[in-house]
Amino acid sequence: MSTQIACSVMVLIANFYSMSLLSGFEDLVVFIKLVLYQMCMLTQIFILCYFANEISMKSSDISFNLYKSNWYDWNKENRKLVLLMMIRFEQPIRIKSINRCYSFNLPAFTSIVNSSYSYFALLKRINS
Repeated sequence: MSTQIACSVMVLIANFYSMSLLSGFEDLVVFIKLVLYQMCMLTQIFILCYFANEISMKSSDISFNLYKSNWYDWNKENRKLVLLMMIRFEQPIRIKSINRCYSFNLPAFTSIVNSSYSYFALLKRINS
């Protein structure tokens, strides 16, 4: 996933740069194509980040849902197992990137889009 997002960021930057070089009415069709491709790339990144975020959100409810079950009526061995599972699921599941400190979620999506635009702005400033 990390490699796919890194490649998508490079494509976003290249598309931003290509769109900034277009001028005139003749380039309108090319501009529309680039905008559509840009939307596809953003959608692809958003889907990855959105569903990773959903996994984290749903996994944070597992411990509470285990507690709400009738675990206290079970036999001793199963109660111990459920208590261990509750302890384990207190930390939500996170889908991490290559950098173990960074996980995919919706704030990561906004960070990716912001950094793509920042790299584009830097590239545009250097080439101007």
